[in-house]
Amino acid sequence: MKNEVPPRLHILSRPGLGHGLIVRRGPGKRVGFFGFDFAKQVVTEGQWLKGRIYERRCDLSEDGKYIIYFAANHKPYNVTGGSWTAVSRFPYLKALDLWGKGDSYNGGGLFLSADEYLLNEKFPHKEIQKTSPFKVSRGKVACKIGNNECLGVYFPKLMRDGWQHIDKEGSSQIFQKNYKNWRIRKRCDFGLENPIGVGSYFDENMLINQASEVVLNPKPDNWMDFKQNKVWWTEEGLIKCANLEGERISQVTIAADMRAYSYRRILAPYNK
Repeated sequence: MKNEVPPRLHILSRPGLGHGLIVRRGPGKRVGFFGFDFAKQVVTEGQWLKGRIYERRCDLSEDGKYIIYFAANHKPYNVTGGSWTAVSRFPYLKALDLWGKGDSYNGGGLFLSADEYLLNEKFPHKEIQKTSPFKVSRGKVACKIGNNECLGVYFPKLMRDGWQHIDKEGSSQIFQKNYKNWRIRKRCDFGLENPIGVGSYFDENMLINQASEVVLNPKPDNWMDFKQNKVWWTEEGLIKCANLEGERISQVTIAADMRAYSYRRILAPYNK
């Protein structure tokens, strides 16, 4: 019997938001958007794509109501040229703004403020549709580290959201986020010959206590952050959380099991 690879999970959120966007990938080129309420530990299914969503080039607006994402189905005769950047309503894919790209050079973007986003590009997008309330800036974020298609968005987003860049180890960049007496050490790696289930870009997160002991160290290609006085992380298709008490964690909980979901067609409940 063939061993099934659990879905890869990445979560987008913002400091102070009580919810996040789960980007669920697998099996194969099937990617789903899901809303997640951290307090209630409730998952809301959004929409699915047969293709690829580049989660490190995606972002949530300050109020958590909009998403900017970069996706590709590599169908060159499509109006987008086979890849595109879009702005949608949380937690759906249906585009309010649609920008055709036609290649995988850059794309995606960042919300710069409550009313403006950056369209991440060096070679320009083609405007197909623009109905969102946002102003648009075009170009790239000035960043001294990771200035490429994915990391040129991902690293500035990490630093905006409270992560500190603290070191470089070989080709890996090291970030850290502190919360009370705890810290998460995030190692951002890149590799083309990784184990099955690990992407080309992947993070290794470790939860470390005040005594510098590693308390949590999930398998590579996981997400981890502090939310609502807890530590949250993804592992083997699950979203887990635990209380932070003294030098140890307690009450480890499976907050959501994302393994059983599969691709299906869902209509977004909006036109504009």
